Amino acid sequence: MQKILKIILILFYTSQAAAFTDNNKFGQAIIIAAGGADSANSLYPYSNEYTQRMYGILKQRRLDDEDISYLKSDIQELDIKVAFQKAAQNLQAGQQFIFYLHGHARSKHFIISPNYELSASQLSDLLNTIPKGVQQIIILDTCFSGSFVDEIANNKERIIITSADDKSLTWQIKYASFGDQLLRELQRGYSITEAFGFAEQIVKTQTHLFKNQAPALYNKPEKPVYLVNQGIYDFLPPTLEVHPRISIENKIATTLWLKATPTQETIQKVQAILIKPNFTIQDYQGLKTDFSRTEIELIYNPAQKRYEIVYDNFKQAGIWNIQYQAQGNNGLWSEIVTGEVKVINPNNKQTMMDISLNKSIYRAADNMQWNLTLSGKDIIIDLYLGMVLPEDNIKILIYPQNKFSEEVNNFKAYISDLKINGQKTYFIKSHLPEQIKKGNYGACGVLIPPGETFKLEDQTNWIDVTCSEFAIE
Repeated sequence: MQKILKIILILFYTSQAAAFTDNNKFGQAIIIAAGGADSANSLYPYSNEYTQRMYGILKQRRLDDEDISYLKSDIQELDIKVAFQKAAQNLQAGQQFIFYLHGHARSKHFIISPNYELSASQLSDLLNTIPKGVQQIIILDTCFSGSFVDEIANNKERIIITSADDKSLTWQIKYASFGDQLLRELQRGYSITEAFGFAEQIVKTQTHLFKNQAPALYNKPEKPVYLVNQGIYDFLPPTLEVHPRISIENKIATTLWLKATPTQETIQKVQAILIKPNFTIQDYQGLKTDFSRTEIELIYNPAQKRYEIVYDNFKQAGIWNIQYQAQGNNGLWSEIVTGEVKVINPNNKQTMMDISLNKSIYRAADNMQWNLTLSGKDIIIDLYLGMVLPEDNIKILIYPQNKFSEEVNNFKAYISDLKINGQKTYFIKSHLPEQIKKGNYGACGVLIPPGETFKLEDQTNWIDVTCSEFAIE
């Protein structure tokens, strides 16, 4: 079947290539990976990846390098003006213009570089230089991208896709992304409307990842419109078969594996992205948003004819979701296929605890949500919660007010005689002090036997301890 499919695609590719001559120009494109010159921009590796993927799609659809202005790293206002001048000079009615931008934004301003922002009105002026009769495809893959629409949607030749509305602070890219799905569907050869529909659906159905993110399509075409050309000009990406659910108890290691089709010789990379149990998305925090994730690469085992890796850091009880992907030698990524690992009592303890926060960066007087997960079987404990200060002193969290103590190192249980039977997550909303200093902090919890004395200098009676780091700026 694979061999037949390849023959069909080769014949299609050849027939299309014969139909297009060097004299036939399909259009022009501008691609912008914004914010690359700022070392603090943790999103840029993804902006770079996504814009490279868009570049690859356009090349597959028969745009030449001379038809594409690909801007990244230290982009200045002049660079964008020159790119638009070049596009306008080389476009004529009946052709297509593509503008794709990925990166950070605030309302009506794209953060192109540390010293340069592109406003909605400036973008409108630039787009208005594109000749009449040229179909425009504008894809804005940033937060607040909906805030640009009022300025640029007045041209009916301009089809606009935004990954968010004009007010949304939500941004998810660690484990799934509207932009990622959109690029996948465009790569498969779907029309603009179809690709948007598939990508929008992932946002609507996975609300635990995307909260209130609201992508939109403006000036929806009545007939199918394709990126440059209709059709697919490359072999299909790999397909994956992953392991059934794995269950491990009283240990933290297991083998993750998958089988990929076609053969190992055509695959460049296989990766797994790990999502912890009870994962909660953090709020978007601009350039300092934490986009880091646990990502590991699987190695081909010829004896088993599969890709595998022994992962030895399953330290949290519960269901771990493992997102697998494979990249072919042609650069195309497979669909994300999810496997599960059920972890039971990983450290062979009677009781386990995990703490995560709704943010990694706060300001003084901010609200702070603790996501506290406790698991165990028929055990009673005393729970201590507190904030570790930069100088290593501790202010405890006081129940039921959920305020931090004024004094330091005066330990009192948050809850005493708490019975644990099974696993349960508590969502605790606290309030940071107004006079808190800038620096690095920790939100920590300790479990000890009921009625025993808590001693910071003597941890022999500690059943479990866990911390989640955060910063005050």
